[in-house]
Amino acid sequence: MPNTNIPTRREFAAWSVGGITATVHLLSRASATADDARAKPHETVSYFESGAIPVLKLIIPEKKQDQLREEPREYVRCTLEEDRKTVYTSIGVKLKGAAGSYRDFDDTPGLTLNLDKYKKTQRFHGMKKFHLNNCSQDSTFFSEWIGSELFRAAGYPAPRVGHARVFINDRDLGLYVLREGFDEPFRKRELGDARGNLYDGGFLQDVDTNLELDAGPTPEDRSDLVGLAIACSQEDATVRWQGISERIDLDRFLTFVAMERLCGHWDGYSLNKNNYRLYFPPRSRGVFLPHGMDQLFGDPNAGLYDHAAPLLAGHRPEVAPGAIEDLRLCHVLHPTERTGQPLHCSRPR
Repeated sequence: MPNTNIPTRREFAAWSVGGITATVHLLSRASATADDARAKPHETVSYFESGAIPVLKLIIPEKKQDQLREEPREYVRCTLEEDRKTVYTSIGVKLKGAAGSYRDFDDTPGLTLNLDKYKKTQRFHGMKKFHLNNCSQDSTFFSEWIGSELFRAAGYPAPRVGHARVFINDRDLGLYVLREGFDEPFRKRELGDARGNLYDGGFLQDVDTNLELDAGPTPEDRSDLVGLAIACSQEDATVRWQGISERIDLDRFLTFVAMERLCGHWDGYSLNKNNYRLYFPPRSRGVFLPHGMDQLFGDPNAGLYDHAAPLLAGHRPEVAPGAIEDLRLCHVLHPTERTGQPLHCSRPR
């Protein structure tokens, strides 16, 4: 039977990476998230802030296992047990991962769990979808958690991150990172409206490519993304910047770029046009969302001011080189100058 005597995240942090809590505390000097001001936290927020590391057991029939071996990106139906107490039936599960993190079903696969794939009202602590990441590129199992904490401490929307011990039937896969999906509850909570178009940045794809549309009211309507690509292609710098500013929330985007650089997210959008989501709320400007933060601080040569190849990260108003980055880095690192309040990030329990 699974061992449910699982350490809390605080204990795990102490055992695994010692001083990581102090590192997060020192680096995350930015604005408090909207959740801090709410008298009653969202169910998902409360779940992640509890800090427990649950035992999650996926019960997958042999026939469905064969389907995952043959078509790993297609959902199959299974049952999820949480801590041997709560049972979620008829959920969807499929394999996930890209070039570096993908593992076959019989190895330690990354998994996406879709609670409402077959039962539309079913939720896992408020989530319709969440991911179990195998950390094949992160031996600390803490990179995504640190990234989430830092982005949110900077007032930037990012999925919540925790940990879980994972079983497939009686096969113990060990410790995984549990990450919230970019689902409707996340978009509504963090961005105010879940009805807009959500694009998947894919693998090394910029905004001028045919990005996969993960969610949206009308699959055929990609006018927001097309308009952004056209704006980026304008040769005149003034016209180009005006067009971009009409389609992208530049205040948020500058924070997004600054945080990717501060975190050494060399495999993110601003340095590698990779690992991102782009969301266009209805009647509002687009917002980039951080993703794939399992290799933060991994490249000592990932400079704060390196010129970026991605279309948006490479554009800036015609000012002195580095001026925009300097301004936003100061904005993120010295928030008391604009809020008058010392700021914090949530801590492992």
